[in-house]
Amino acid sequence: MAKPRHSGFQADVTLDGKRLRPSGFRTEAAAKAWEYQAKANHLVGKPLPPMPSEEESTEWGLKDLLDWAYTEHWAKMPSADTMLKNMKILVADLGANYPAVELLGAEGYRALEAACLARGNSGGTINRKASLVSKALKLAIEQGKIQGENKPQYGRKPEAEGREYILSPEIEARCAEWLGRFCPDTARAGSPEMLDWFTLCIDTGMRVYSETLHVYPHVDVTGRQLVIRGRVLELAPNVSIFRADRRTKTTKGRFISLTERSKAIIERRKRYVPEDKTLFHGTPLNKYYIYDIWQRMNLTLKVNHPDFVPYSLRHTCLTRLFIAGNTMPEVMDWAGHTTPKQTWRYAHLAGILSNNVASKLDKYLEDNKGR
Repeated sequence: MAKPRHSGFQADVTLDGKRLRPSGFRTEAAAKAWEYQAKANHLVGKPLPPMPSEEESTEWGLKDLLDWAYTEHWAKMPSADTMLKNMKILVADLGANYPAVELLGAEGYRALEAACLARGNSGGTINRKASLVSKALKLAIEQGKIQGENKPQYGRKPEAEGREYILSPEIEARCAEWLGRFCPDTARAGSPEMLDWFTLCIDTGMRVYSETLHVYPHVDVTGRQLVIRGRVLELAPNVSIFRADRRTKTTKGRFISLTERSKAIIERRKRYVPEDKTLFHGTPLNKYYIYDIWQRMNLTLKVNHPDFVPYSLRHTCLTRLFIAGNTMPEVMDWAGHTTPKQTWRYAHLAGILSNNVASKLDKYLEDNKGR
C-alpha cells in the first residue's frame, strides 16, 4: 500500500513472497498506479513497470515549486508579470535547488528573509515575496506534490505607512510649467504627452500606470444612465465620462469622470489616435519613461519630499474631492475602490488639510458661549 516517504511517496507490493518498496513517486496516485501495474504485469508474466528515475525521485527545489505554481495557477492572473519577476529574484537569491519542503518551517522563512534583507527589501516587499512562496507551498500540498503542513510557518514584517504627499496648487503649477518646457530631444519643442498625462492623473485620479496607459478614447458611453454597484445614476448634461479597459488593478473596466480640462485633452488626443488604440499610442510613455522624467523634474524643482512620486497625483485628486465636500460613497465610486477602507485615508488627509473640523469646532464654541 502506498505511503508517504521523505518528500514523495513509496509504493509497497508483495509478489511471490518478495516485498517491493520503490520510492520517489511525487504523488500518492502515481505510487498506487505503479502498484496496480506491477500486479497486473506479474499475473501475465510481464516485467515490472519502470521504477521512478533519479530525476523523478529528486525532491522539488524552489524553482520546481515556483515554476509549477506559475504554469498551473498564476500565468493568466493580472499580476503574473510581477509574480514572475519575484520568482526569478527568489531563485537567484536562494538557489534553484533549495529544498521546497524546508521553506515550510521557520528556518526556511529565515533564509528567505535574510536573502530579501541582503537586497535591501522593505518589510512590505519581504511580505509579498514570502506570500508568493507560501501560496505555492499550499497549492503543492493540496495537490499532493509535496508533503507537509498546510500552513507554512511564516511571520509578517511591519510595513511602512502609505505615501501621503498632496500637491499644493503652487507645486502643481510648477510641475505643469516644467513639463510643458521639458524637451526630451532636440527635435521636439516639449513633452506634451507628459503634461497631458500629468493633468489627467491629477484631475481624474486614475491610477498612474494601470489606467492612464490603457484608456481607449473612442469608446463612448451610450445613453445618459450609468449603473454603479446596483444604483442607476442619471447623468447631467455637462457630465463627461469614459471607460478604461480591464487592465485596472481590480481587472475590471470602470467609468472615469472628466473635468473640463481633462475632457479637452481626451478630445484633442483622440483626433490623432486610431480607433483601436490607446490614448497615448505612438508616444514613449510607459512606467519607466514616466519614472525617469519624474525624477528629472524632482531634481530640478527640488520638492525634496520622499513621497513626491507619480502616485501622489491620484492621492491629490481624491483628497481634493473630499475637501470639495463630496461624500465617502461618491469618492469611493470615483476612485474605483471596492471597500470604504481604501477611501478612508483620503478623507483623513482632507480633514487635516481643509481645517474644516477646527473651523466647525470654533463656530460651535462661539455659538454656545456662555451657555
